[in-house]
Order: sequence, then C-alpha cells, then structure tokens
Amino acid sequence: MTLLQVDFLHRRPWEADMAQAFDGLAQSIAAEPGFLFRYRAEDSAGGRSGGIYAFGSRADAEA
Repeated sequence: MTLLQVDFLHRRPWEADMAQAFDGLAQSIAAEPGFLFRYRAEDSAGGRSGGIYAFGSRADAEA
C-alpha cells in the first residue's frame, strides 16, 4: 500500500458544500486503478484543503 498526501490552498466552499462541489472529482479518483480509500481534510480558518489517498501500490499512486 502507498499513501499520497495532497494539500492545496482553497477559499470555499467548505463542509457539505465542498463535498458536493467536488463530487465529480472524488468519483474520478475513486475509479482510478488501485485506489483503496481516502481521508479528506479541510482547514477553513487556514484556507487549506486536501487529504490522504491510499493506493494498492506505488505504481498505482503515480499513474
């Protein structure tokens, strides 16, 4: 298993609105070969968002 951490600057939306706005992207990532799971993280006060993504192998994560 390979973990990939992604962080990016983000202004809004947050919480449920963010989940809805990024639903298409989330579904696309979930369909990637070797994708196992993700933990989403957001820091509205700091203006950052991202998450931890788990893939079956390093090759899957880098594809």
